[in-house]
Amino acid sequence: MKKILKNLKVLFVCALALPFVFQSCNSDGEDQLYALVTFVSNGIPGDFTATMDNGDRIYFSDKGSYKSYTPKGGQRAVIYFTVFENSVAGYKHNAKLLAVNEILTKDVIELADQEKDTLGNLGIAYRSASITGGYLNIDFGVEHTTGAIHYFNVVDNQLVEKSADSEGYTVLEFRHKTKKDMSGMHQLVYTSACFRLGAYNPEFTGAKGIKLKFKDTERTDQVVKIDYKVLPQK
Repeated sequence: MKKILKNLKVLFVCALALPFVFQSCNSDGEDQLYALVTFVSNGIPGDFTATMDNGDRIYFSDKGSYKSYTPKGGQRAVIYFTVFENSVAGYKHNAKLLAVNEILTKDVIELADQEKDTLGNLGIAYRSASITGGYLNIDFGVEHTTGAIHYFNVVDNQLVEKSADSEGYTVLEFRHKTKKDMSGMHQLVYTSACFRLGAYNPEFTGAKGIKLKFKDTERTDQVVKIDYKVLPQK
């Protein structure tokens, strides 16, 4: 299990970069697969399934050590699993769950009240992002020290005047704050987060994708374009 969790960390960025991924590993004669998924749960311990970003559904006939695991509906995670030969009606895969690495999963915030703008605007080391499964998936680094708690949000900032984007993108902001002084910190710790796009989903808006504004580690304003690509259904 420790080896699996270590591999999850190594493969985590790859899973965010690719909408649905299978990676075979040689272990005990079985193919161990991994994928970025969204959990579907009714809140009862052990009663959950998962959906991949291309719409493929996963049923877990064997939840292993996760028999009492209770993910929130819509929780994103990278999972490791093996597939049984016998199928379950309505599901692409019938699987044994081996490991779960939850990803911070939040909604996009609509900011329209100046007094509620307490979201901070610290810098990040942006690495990559994708739009899949109705989520904005971001991989990035932050300056970190022991005891620091970081807060991350994606914001529709209605406090700034915005004209229609001439390139056909939806403009959002990535916000980062911590209550601990990070001045002089140069050690980067990398992490990832997923944000439910909801009404900002290009699938519904018709936008080309998202322009994400943020400050880099030098506190300089940056903007990246994250294109929306329709995933092929398997």
